[in-house]
Amino acid sequence: MIIQISLAVLFAALIWEYTALRNESNIKPSVPMTFVATKCKDLFFGIGKLLAKISAFLEWLDWELIKQALHDFFKPIFDTLFSWLWAAKGYIETMSLYDHPYLVALGSIIIVIICYFALCYLGFMTRVCTLCFAIAHRVLPVDWVATLETLRGAAGAALPEEE
Repeated sequence: MIIQISLAVLFAALIWEYTALRNESNIKPSVPMTFVATKCKDLFFGIGKLLAKISAFLEWLDWELIKQALHDFFKPIFDTLFSWLWAAKGYIETMSLYDHPYLVALGSIIIVIICYFALCYLGFMTRVCTLCFAIAHRVLPVDWVATLETLRGAAGAALPEEE
């Protein structure tokens, strides 16, 4: 319905325009339509200029200064995150000061092995102590004989005999 009315109005305006041109009259629909079109062009030209001025904020920035600021900001962060890598450099430089650097490396391997076994022992003892705590405070319902047999089998002679 709206389309038919719009087409009818356009057709009537076209007939009016033709009649005004034929009679050489200035009272025709194209005069106000031209005025509206000119004002719309001026409006949108102004909007485009305003958008361009707003979008030009990147032009106002000093890119060399921004690059320097980014470098100055992120360099300490990366240096902090990767500072642990300097341990290898310090180790190698100090190791090279000794007469027999391979002995320094061997000493490091021995320390790592000792620490590994100490951690394994501590993990085992943590499990034993947790079980003993649970038994002593009656946190778990326990069959004492089966528990002691299990602990003797796991811990060997480290546990006292049952009385």
